[in-house]
Amino acid sequence: MLYLHKILPLLFLPISVVGYFLIWGLIQKKRAPVLTALILLWVLSAPKFADFLVRTLEEGAVRVSPQEMAGSEYVVILSGMIHSVQGQKAAETEWSDPDRLFAGVELFQALNSTQVQHPAHLIFTGGAVPWWPETPLEGQYLKQKAVSLGVPPELIWVTAEVSTTEEESRAVKALILEQQKAKKKPEGLLRVTLVTSAFHMPRARALFENAGFVVDAYPVDFKVRLQNATLMDWLPDAEALAHSQLVFMEWMGQAFYAVGRLKSRLFGH
Repeated sequence: MLYLHKILPLLFLPISVVGYFLIWGLIQKKRAPVLTALILLWVLSAPKFADFLVRTLEEGAVRVSPQEMAGSEYVVILSGMIHSVQGQKAAETEWSDPDRLFAGVELFQALNSTQVQHPAHLIFTGGAVPWWPETPLEGQYLKQKAVSLGVPPELIWVTAEVSTTEEESRAVKALILEQQKAKKKPEGLLRVTLVTSAFHMPRARALFENAGFVVDAYPVDFKVRLQNATLMDWLPDAEALAHSQLVFMEWMGQAFYAVGRLKSRLFGH
Protein backbone atom coordinates (compact mmCIF):
# COMPACT_ATOMS: atom_id res chain seq x y z
CA MET A 1 0.00 0.00 0.00
CA LEU A 2 2.84 2.37 0.84
CA TYR A 3 4.44 1.82 -2.57
CA LEU A 4 1.11 2.54 -4.25
CA HIS A 5 0.66 5.66 -2.10
CA LYS A 6 4.10 6.94 -3.12
CA ILE A 7 4.24 5.84 -6.76
CA LEU A 8 0.79 6.84 -8.08
CA PRO A 9 1.29 10.59 -7.44
CA LEU A 10 4.44 10.51 -9.57
CA LEU A 11 2.24 10.03 -12.63
CA PHE A 12 0.60 13.42 -12.04
CA LEU A 13 3.53 15.55 -10.92
CA PRO A 14 4.31 18.68 -13.00
CA ILE A 15 7.49 17.21 -14.45
CA SER A 16 5.53 14.13 -15.58
CA VAL A 17 2.90 16.32 -17.26
CA VAL A 18 5.69 18.22 -19.04
CA GLY A 19 7.03 14.88 -20.25
CA TYR A 20 3.59 13.82 -21.54
CA PHE A 21 3.31 16.99 -23.64
CA LEU A 22 6.82 16.51 -25.02
CA ILE A 23 6.17 12.89 -25.98
CA TRP A 24 2.84 13.84 -27.55
CA GLY A 25 4.46 16.60 -29.60
CA LEU A 26 7.34 14.42 -30.76
CA ILE A 27 5.08 11.51 -31.73
CA GLN A 28 2.54 13.71 -33.50
CA LYS A 29 5.29 16.01 -34.84
CA LYS A 30 3.39 19.06 -33.60
CA ARG A 31 4.89 22.22 -32.16
CA ALA A 32 2.00 23.22 -29.87
CA PRO A 33 2.44 20.39 -27.30
CA VAL A 34 6.22 20.92 -27.23
CA LEU A 35 5.75 24.67 -26.74
CA THR A 36 3.20 23.97 -23.99
CA ALA A 37 5.70 21.68 -22.23
CA LEU A 38 8.44 24.32 -22.36
CA ILE A 39 6.13 27.04 -21.01
CA LEU A 40 4.94 24.77 -18.19
CA LEU A 41 8.52 23.90 -17.30
CA TRP A 42 9.54 27.58 -17.23
CA VAL A 43 6.54 28.65 -15.12
CA LEU A 44 6.91 25.82 -12.60
CA SER A 45 10.64 26.51 -12.32
CA ALA A 46 10.21 30.23 -11.67
CA PRO A 47 10.87 31.00 -7.96
CA LYS A 48 8.11 33.63 -7.92
CA PHE A 49 5.47 31.15 -9.08
CA ALA A 50 6.81 28.37 -6.84
CA ASP A 51 6.57 30.70 -3.82
CA PHE A 52 2.97 31.46 -4.75
CA LEU A 53 2.17 27.74 -4.78
CA VAL A 54 3.92 27.11 -1.46
CA ARG A 55 1.96 29.94 0.19
CA THR A 56 -1.28 28.11 -0.65
CA LEU A 57 -0.07 25.35 1.69
CA GLU A 58 1.53 27.48 4.38
CA GLU A 59 -1.84 29.28 4.61
CA GLY A 60 -0.41 32.55 5.85
CA ALA A 61 1.30 30.89 8.82
CA VAL A 62 4.27 32.63 10.44
CA ARG A 63 7.09 31.41 12.64
CA VAL A 64 6.03 31.84 16.27
CA SER A 65 8.32 32.33 19.24
CA PRO A 66 8.28 29.28 21.58
CA GLN A 67 7.49 31.60 24.50
CA GLU A 68 4.25 32.64 22.81
CA MET A 69 2.85 29.11 22.57
CA ALA A 70 0.25 27.90 25.06
CA GLY A 71 1.13 25.06 27.39
CA SER A 72 0.69 21.50 26.16
CA GLU A 73 1.42 18.14 27.75
CA TYR A 74 2.77 16.59 24.57
CA VAL A 75 5.09 18.07 21.91
CA VAL A 76 4.92 15.82 18.85
CA ILE A 77 7.70 16.10 16.26
CA LEU A 78 6.97 14.34 12.98
CA SER A 79 9.61 12.40 11.06
CA GLY A 80 11.17 13.40 7.76
CA MET A 81 14.54 14.90 8.67
CA ILE A 82 17.26 12.33 8.01
CA HIS A 83 18.69 10.09 5.31
CA SER A 84 21.75 7.86 4.92
CA VAL A 85 24.80 8.26 2.70
CA GLN A 86 27.77 6.03 1.99
CA GLY A 87 30.52 6.31 4.58
CA GLN A 88 34.05 4.93 4.53
CA LYS A 89 33.03 1.62 6.10
CA ALA A 90 29.26 1.76 6.47
CA ALA A 91 26.24 3.99 5.93
CA GLU A 92 26.31 7.36 7.71
CA THR A 93 23.23 9.36 8.70
CA GLU A 94 22.90 12.98 7.57
CA TRP A 95 20.27 15.70 7.94
CA SER A 96 17.80 16.45 5.19
CA ASP A 97 16.51 19.39 7.24
CA PRO A 98 16.82 19.57 11.06
CA ASP A 99 14.39 22.47 11.62
CA ARG A 100 11.70 20.27 13.16
CA LEU A 101 14.09 18.84 15.74
CA PHE A 102 15.72 22.08 16.85
CA ALA A 103 12.45 24.04 16.88
CA GLY A 104 10.64 21.24 18.69
CA VAL A 105 13.31 20.91 21.37
CA GLU A 106 13.36 24.69 21.82
CA LEU A 107 9.58 24.68 22.21
CA PHE A 108 9.70 21.75 24.65
CA GLN A 109 12.28 23.56 26.81
CA ALA A 110 10.25 26.78 26.77
CA LEU A 111 7.09 24.94 27.85
CA ASN A 112 8.86 23.09 30.63
CA SER A 113 10.38 26.27 31.99
CA THR A 114 6.82 27.19 33.05
CA GLN A 115 5.42 23.67 33.66
CA VAL A 116 7.78 22.46 36.37
CA GLN A 117 5.25 20.38 38.31
CA HIS A 118 3.68 18.79 35.22
CA PRO A 119 6.42 18.72 32.57
CA ALA A 120 5.59 18.19 28.93
CA HIS A 121 6.75 15.09 27.08
CA LEU A 122 8.56 15.10 23.76
CA ILE A 123 7.22 12.53 21.30
CA PHE A 124 9.11 11.40 18.19
CA THR A 125 7.58 9.15 15.55
CA GLY A 126 9.39 6.04 14.38
CA GLY A 127 9.62 7.10 10.76
CA ALA A 128 10.92 4.45 8.36
CA VAL A 129 11.05 4.12 4.58
CA PRO A 130 11.21 0.51 3.29
CA TRP A 131 13.52 1.36 0.40
CA TRP A 132 15.97 3.17 2.74
CA PRO A 133 17.08 0.11 4.77
CA GLU A 134 20.34 1.75 5.86
CA THR A 135 18.56 4.69 7.52
CA PRO A 136 17.95 4.14 11.26
CA LEU A 137 14.48 4.34 12.78
CA GLU A 138 14.11 8.09 12.86
CA GLY A 139 12.50 8.46 16.27
CA GLN A 140 15.31 6.59 18.01
CA TYR A 141 17.95 8.62 16.19
CA LEU A 142 16.24 11.90 17.07
CA LYS A 143 15.87 10.83 20.70
CA GLN A 144 19.65 10.55 20.95
CA LYS A 145 20.06 14.00 19.43
CA ALA A 146 17.46 15.49 21.78
CA VAL A 147 19.23 14.02 24.81
CA SER A 148 22.47 15.58 23.60
CA LEU A 149 20.63 18.92 23.50
CA GLY A 150 19.68 18.60 27.15
CA VAL A 151 16.27 16.89 27.06
CA PRO A 152 15.87 14.38 29.92
CA PRO A 153 15.52 10.89 28.35
CA GLU A 154 12.65 10.00 30.70
CA LEU A 155 10.59 12.77 29.11
CA ILE A 156 11.07 11.42 25.56
CA TRP A 157 8.74 8.87 24.00
CA VAL A 158 9.13 7.19 20.61
CA THR A 159 6.28 5.56 18.71
CA ALA A 160 6.32 2.27 16.90
CA GLU A 161 7.55 2.16 13.29
CA VAL A 162 5.46 4.25 10.87
CA SER A 163 5.69 5.18 7.20
CA THR A 164 2.94 7.76 6.57
CA THR A 165 1.50 10.78 8.37
CA GLU A 166 -1.75 8.92 8.99
CA GLU A 167 0.19 6.11 10.64
CA GLU A 168 2.02 8.71 12.74
CA SER A 169 -1.26 10.12 14.07
CA ARG A 170 -2.50 6.65 15.04
CA ALA A 171 0.81 5.62 16.59
CA VAL A 172 1.02 8.79 18.68
CA LYS A 173 -2.52 8.23 19.98
CA ALA A 174 -1.78 4.60 20.83
CA LEU A 175 1.41 5.59 22.65
CA ILE A 176 -0.25 8.32 24.72
CA LEU A 177 -3.17 6.06 25.70
CA GLU A 178 -0.74 3.29 26.60
CA GLN A 179 1.28 5.62 28.82
CA GLN A 180 -1.87 7.00 30.47
CA LYS A 181 -3.07 3.48 31.18
CA ALA A 182 0.31 2.49 32.64
CA LYS A 183 0.19 5.52 34.96
CA LYS A 184 -3.49 4.84 35.73
CA LYS A 185 -4.42 8.28 34.48
CA PRO A 186 -8.05 8.76 33.41
CA GLU A 187 -8.49 9.25 29.69
CA GLY A 188 -9.18 12.88 28.97
CA LEU A 189 -8.78 15.43 26.25
CA LEU A 190 -5.97 14.45 23.87
CA ARG A 191 -4.17 17.72 23.19
CA VAL A 192 -0.82 17.94 21.43
CA THR A 193 1.46 20.61 20.06
CA LEU A 194 2.32 19.44 16.56
CA VAL A 195 5.71 20.34 15.06
CA THR A 196 6.20 19.85 11.33
CA SER A 197 7.06 21.77 8.17
CA ALA A 198 4.70 24.63 7.36
CA PHE A 199 3.77 23.19 3.96
CA HIS A 200 2.94 19.85 5.60
CA MET A 201 0.99 21.27 8.55
CA PRO A 202 -2.52 21.49 6.94
CA ARG A 203 -2.56 17.77 6.05
CA ALA A 204 -0.84 16.66 9.26
CA ARG A 205 -3.16 18.73 11.43
CA ALA A 206 -6.25 17.35 9.67
CA LEU A 207 -5.06 13.77 10.15
CA PHE A 208 -4.30 14.27 13.85
CA GLU A 209 -7.66 15.94 14.41
CA ASN A 210 -9.33 13.05 12.59
CA ALA A 211 -7.54 10.71 15.03
CA GLY A 212 -9.20 12.54 17.93
CA PHE A 213 -6.60 15.14 18.92
CA VAL A 214 -6.96 18.82 19.69
CA VAL A 215 -3.98 20.27 17.83
CA ASP A 216 -1.88 23.34 18.61
CA ALA A 217 0.06 23.89 15.39
CA TYR A 218 3.72 24.91 15.51
CA PRO A 219 4.82 25.17 11.86
CA VAL A 220 8.53 25.43 11.04
CA ASP A 221 10.78 24.87 8.01
CA PHE A 222 9.16 27.58 5.90
CA LYS A 223 10.05 27.37 2.20
CA VAL A 224 9.24 30.97 1.20
CA ARG A 225 12.17 33.22 2.07
CA LEU A 226 12.19 36.93 2.84
CA GLN A 227 14.12 38.60 0.04
CA ASN A 228 13.96 41.50 -2.39
CA ALA A 229 12.33 40.89 -5.76
CA THR A 230 14.80 40.57 -8.64
CA LEU A 231 14.91 39.31 -12.21
CA MET A 232 16.14 35.98 -10.78
CA ASP A 233 12.62 35.37 -9.46
CA TRP A 234 11.46 34.65 -13.02
CA LEU A 235 14.42 32.62 -14.26
CA PRO A 236 14.28 28.80 -14.16
CA ASP A 237 15.63 27.33 -10.92
CA ALA A 238 15.91 23.67 -9.92
CA GLU A 239 15.01 24.34 -6.26
CA ALA A 240 11.90 26.25 -7.32
CA LEU A 241 10.81 23.31 -9.49
CA ALA A 242 11.33 21.00 -6.51
CA HIS A 243 9.10 23.26 -4.40
CA SER A 244 6.40 23.19 -7.09
CA GLN A 245 6.58 19.40 -7.12
CA LEU A 246 6.34 19.37 -3.32
CA VAL A 247 3.13 21.41 -3.44
CA PHE A 248 1.51 19.05 -5.94
CA MET A 249 2.49 16.07 -3.78
CA GLU A 250 0.83 17.68 -0.75
CA TRP A 251 -2.30 18.55 -2.73
CA MET A 252 -2.59 14.94 -3.86
CA GLY A 253 -2.01 13.74 -0.30
CA GLN A 254 -4.80 16.00 0.95
CA ALA A 255 -7.12 14.76 -1.80
CA PHE A 256 -6.29 11.12 -1.02
CA TYR A 257 -7.21 11.45 2.64
CA ALA A 258 -10.26 13.61 1.88
CA VAL A 259 -11.61 10.86 -0.37
CA GLY A 260 -10.88 8.31 2.38
CA ARG A 261 -12.83 10.33 4.97
CA LEU A 262 -15.74 10.77 2.56
CA LYS A 263 -15.77 7.04 1.88
CA SER A 264 -15.83 6.32 5.62
CA ARG A 265 -18.77 8.64 6.17
CA LEU A 266 -20.75 7.23 3.27
CA PHE A 267 -20.07 3.56 3.85
CA GLY A 268 -19.18 3.52 7.55
CA HIS A 269 -15.71 1.89 7.25
